Amino acid sequence: MPQGLQAERTRLAWRRTILSFSVAGMFFCKPALSGAGRTDAALIAVTALLWAAALVVAHRRILDMDAVPPGPLPTRTALGLVGLVLLLAVAGLAITFT
Repeated sequence: MPQGLQAERTRLAWRRTILSFSVAGMFFCKPALSGAGRTDAALIAVTALLWAAALVVAHRRILDMDAVPPGPLPTRTALGLVGLVLLLAVAGLAITFT
């Protein structure tokens, strides 16, 4: 299998991850858009910041895939992404139950 195909699959996987993160964030923010409270605005802002952080990490990783051979994903970055996903889930639950 050519070396470039694995890197291309990884780039596409990162793009799918950001797309999924974007859709989840939009679904989590939808109930908050019906209210006009401060809590709703804060939760939408937190969700937007989480999305932006995930976008930055994914973009950096996609750029890292241009190196030959691409290096492994640093443990700190992986743990940060896990934290982002968990925080997005908590924000979604907060929006749902407020």
